[in-house]
Amino acid sequence: MAECLHPTLILDDNLASVLSNKSSFRRIIVEPTTGKVKQEIIDYRMVDFPIFDQRKTGQPYRFGYMPHVDLELIASKGIPNYFPELIQYDLVNKTSKVHRFKTGNYCGEATFVPRKGGESESDGYVMTFGKHSAISHQLSAIRPCA
Repeated sequence: MAECLHPTLILDDNLASVLSNKSSFRRIIVEPTTGKVKQEIIDYRMVDFPIFDQRKTGQPYRFGYMPHVDLELIASKGIPNYFPELIQYDLVNKTSKVHRFKTGNYCGEATFVPRKGGESESDGYVMTFGKHSAISHQLSAIRPCA
């Protein structure tokens, strides 16, 4: 028997709707030969748009990365999409490492860029846009950092 995950998600354009959404990071495994679907909760923290090394698409992979959605911070600021942490998940060992940005600094959704010549799925760069609540940058004036 197949199971299907269909969480309730409110997409209204207001802060109360954003704050009412609750999620968890889940892995859904489909067994192609039997048609069975299994899900496991990996983390109860609310996270946004997971990414991994795209070279592993369609294959088992170990690492995933995603920003943490801090609902308390969003409520206090009154603005959605403040991500004060970026989380690396090790899906094999079922552990996570959190990179917390300094106060007032936030990230956006991330992407993984493999290092040239790198073979390991963690041998690369997790890239995201950074934002400081008190600073605005002109993109043409920003120098590469790597």
